[in-house]
Amino acid sequence: MTAQSAFTLLELLVVLIIIGFTSSFVTPDLWRSYEKSQQREVMQNFALSLDKYRIQAYKSGRAIEIVKEATGPENNPEIIQIPALPSGWTVEKATALRFLPTGVTNGGQYQIKSPDRRWVLKISPLDGEHEISLQ
Repeated sequence: MTAQSAFTLLELLVVLIIIGFTSSFVTPDLWRSYEKSQQREVMQNFALSLDKYRIQAYKSGRAIEIVKEATGPENNPEIIQIPALPSGWTVEKATALRFLPTGVTNGGQYQIKSPDRRWVLKISPLDGEHEISLQ
């Protein structure tokens, strides 16, 4: 008879338990990172939609103002309400943002609440560059 080397069932079970225990710590962090990246993408799309109005003001030769709640004449093309966000997202604080026909803006800040985080979108005066950060 020859001796064969192999793993015992107990050794295999111990390795599986260690792998399961380790993955229970890693999986929630991966999920949080995934959710955060999805929310950052929503914020980037929101910022890009604001950039679209800056380009529109430049091309049309007319100033455009973006406000939290549009009031006044409904057919006024110069006053636009803030672009829509996904359900569960709310704009908590917003500065009236004005894009001039020269491409210049007054700058401003938006505080936006996602389902589990607060985001800040800062728009710099003059060039309209935006910066997204967590609050």
